[in-house]
Amino acid sequence: MGLLSELVLGGWGVGWWGRSFISPNTPPAHPGVGPTANVKSGQQSPRWVWQYEAARKYLDAGDPARAIPLLEDAAGAGHVESITELGQAYYRGRGVMQNYALAVTQFQRAARRGCAEAQYMLGVCYRAGQGVTQDYARAYAWFNLASAQGHPLASQARQELVNTLPPDVIAEGQKISLQISSEADSSDRDVPASP
Repeated sequence: MGLLSELVLGGWGVGWWGRSFISPNTPPAHPGVGPTANVKSGQQSPRWVWQYEAARKYLDAGDPARAIPLLEDAAGAGHVESITELGQAYYRGRGVMQNYALAVTQFQRAARRGCAEAQYMLGVCYRAGQGVTQDYARAYAWFNLASAQGHPLASQARQELVNTLPPDVIAEGQKISLQISSEADSSDRDVPASP
C-alpha cells in the first residue's frame, strides 16, 4: 500500500496520518444507514447527514463509543444536530469523559447557528454554573431564545427564572438575548440540517 492508501476495516478508513475517517466510497458500517437520495432533487444527502443518522442509531442502541467518531466528523463539517449531540455527549458523559466546558463549547457553536436545543442547554449550563460561571441573566437570555423557537422546556425554565429573579437581572437577560440575536451570523444559519 502507498503512503496515502487507506485500510478499510468495517466501513472505517485509517489514513496515513492515523486519524479515523469514513471513506466516501466505503459503505456505512451500520445497516440501513448511508447516503440517501433527496426525493425532491434526486441528489444524495451529504455524508455528515448519514453520519448523524448512524450516530443516532448507535446512541439509541446504547453504543455511544461508536457514535462519537461519527458525531465528531459531522460536527467538524458544521452539521448543527451533530454539534448539539456532541455537546450532549460531553454534558452527560456518554461515550466520552464528562466535561461541561467542552459541552458548553459545542452548545455555543450550535446555539449561535439557531439550534433551540443547544440554546436551551446553554441556559441550563449558565443557570447551574456547569462549564461556565453561573450567570442567571445569560441563562435567561438562552432560555428566552430557545423559547422563541418553541422549545418545550425553555419556556418553563425561563418562567421559573422570572418568578425567582429580581427584575434588573431579567432586564439584563433580555438585553443579552437581543444582542445575541443581532449578532447571529446569517451564514452560520445556512449550515444544512438533517432532512
